Amino acid sequence: MKNNYPIKYAAMPIMGYVAWQREGAILYIASKCFQIKETTEYFRNGDTETSYSVLFPYKKVVDNNTSMTWERIEPSLENEQEIITVRNVYNTIEEAEQEAERNNKILLEQKLRNIYTTVENFQQERKKVEKKHQQQIDFFKNLEQEIEEKTKDLTIGLPPKLQNVIVIDNSGIKEYELSLYEYSWLVDRKPFTVFHISEESYQNLSKKIAEYKEIEAEDIIEKEPILIYDSEKKLMQLRNPNGEGNEGFLYLRSHRGQKYMYYEENQELTLEDVASHPDEKKIFTMETYEDIVASYLPYFIFPEKKSTEAKKIYCKTLVNPDITLAKPKKKGE
Repeated sequence: MKNNYPIKYAAMPIMGYVAWQREGAILYIASKCFQIKETTEYFRNGDTETSYSVLFPYKKVVDNNTSMTWERIEPSLENEQEIITVRNVYNTIEEAEQEAERNNKILLEQKLRNIYTTVENFQQERKKVEKKHQQQIDFFKNLEQEIEEKTKDLTIGLPPKLQNVIVIDNSGIKEYELSLYEYSWLVDRKPFTVFHISEESYQNLSKKIAEYKEIEAEDIIEKEPILIYDSEKKLMQLRNPNGEGNEGFLYLRSHRGQKYMYYEENQELTLEDVASHPDEKKIFTMETYEDIVASYLPYFIFPEKKSTEAKKIYCKTLVNPDITLAKPKKKGE
């Protein structure tokens, strides 16, 4: 995976305009998050307080009269402003739900304290505030469920995975302390093919390289590549090793420094386009086809109008990463 940050659960604030047109949390839901940093503060009396910098995998991008849309995001330079500090992170959604419920009760109490009316009308206004608060909870509970469903690729407690790659080219064989994603970005002027190898095979190969031992043919078992890159077309093709035939492929294309993934039934790239090039690099990684797909899921352009059998084969794990919830219609609409 592109990111080795720990995955946790936390109470995610839903931001909106509250009293005096000040933006703040109007509600909390439970959500997975990337734990970016853990900070412990020490006090003179010996007490300590730990806080966590986290990035939630969804941010609101559209909020109009009829709907709200949240976009899938991941830790990156462009999303640094989305990192927030929370006091608690958890390993289960139930724990995060309990904190969200506590926070929502506090928000309701604050709303009730801000009721300005006569004594005679207070109970009536109180019921209105409580009803609206419960409607918000019900509405955003749908978002909580959608996020949980669409972040199954984010696994709690997964240990960090070695991201190094081994590369064979005209100059020989070498191991790089770079992830597949970092290395492929640096060498995008050269064509390359990417092969998945097991952790055991990788470690054996890495040890021989470090000890300057001769690499035997059996040390490098080239299966079908899981990714090929044409440097002239500036196009990457993901190749599903479990796919049936050539019904279609997932592609990665760069736009303004970011790679976007899309599905295309027509074959825009062939293995011969790359393998026949004299400067081709062969990259060996422990990343799998599924890892690469999951890494670019936040940047998947969903083919809304395509529902062919081929799409079911190659994109069966893919769903539209964005979440759109229709707002309830107001009376009279």
